[in-house]
Amino acid sequence: MTDKSLIDRLNWMIKVTPQENEKKTQRSWGWGSERKSLTTEEKLYAISNGFVVNEDGFMPRERERKKWKEIIRKCLKKCPWGVPWMMIVFSVVQLFFNTFNSTDRTYQLLAFSSNHKSEIWRFFTYSLLHAGTAHLIINIILQLVISLPLETETGHFRTFFVYFGGVLSGSLAASLNNDGMMMVGASSGIYSLLMSHLAHVYLNFQTISYRCYRIVFVVVLTLSDVIHSLSHCLLNNNEEPKIHIVAHISGAICGILLGFIFYKKSKTDNDDAKGAEYFKLISIACYLTFVCFVIIVHVT
Repeated sequence: MTDKSLIDRLNWMIKVTPQENEKKTQRSWGWGSERKSLTTEEKLYAISNGFVVNEDGFMPRERERKKWKEIIRKCLKKCPWGVPWMMIVFSVVQLFFNTFNSTDRTYQLLAFSSNHKSEIWRFFTYSLLHAGTAHLIINIILQLVISLPLETETGHFRTFFVYFGGVLSGSLAASLNNDGMMMVGASSGIYSLLMSHLAHVYLNFQTISYRCYRIVFVVVLTLSDVIHSLSHCLLNNNEEPKIHIVAHISGAICGILLGFIFYKKSKTDNDDAKGAEYFKLISIACYLTFVCFVIIVHVT
């Protein structure tokens, strides 16, 4: 069989529906009036010339790629949320600092410590560093999963402000403890994002999707981390690694406040609009009071 005739035959077979027999479990392609399958040599030649084998026979690789693209497109359409681009970018930055720039000099310059309170950048940059690969991977997965619905429904920048507000609150709370310990990790920001779901659910309870599942998710994830922290403190005396529990608690509490500050109430949800405004004003007052209190303590 010549190359041209084989390609013509394959192209013809693609357009023909497989002839099925209910008594047989295998499919074969019809060629004219005879039933004939390709030989091994013909199959190898077809694969080497851009055809792929599937349950329906042979088809060009380009058509196979389009098939998978269509499947992925349908799955993405079913997902009610978009891509958390802001958190993805920040996760890439964290990967860079922990993979290509993880030197002692970097830790000494960016990690937070109560002995370097005058270096303002440390209150934020400590979230770029992590205490090992496992710590980094877990935090990246958590912040991407938690921010997935928030960035779609509230906006990329609003979610990022809540995240970094939690990072700041964690370092501010840790600065009150003059133990001189170096603190790294983004757990305060992750706790802030997690607890901000409660504020988001309250503000948009009538219109938000999966509201009950979100509350259960927040409760389960919080309880699991509390149990882990308590067991670590009791069994290992909170050493290797040291968990800054105060920073975690501060990030969680401020996450609720920041959620009321930055997240907006849906226009279609008109229930208790005044209550939402009151919560926003109270949250602004509480967060600013906390920040001012820490600053006054350090100044005096």
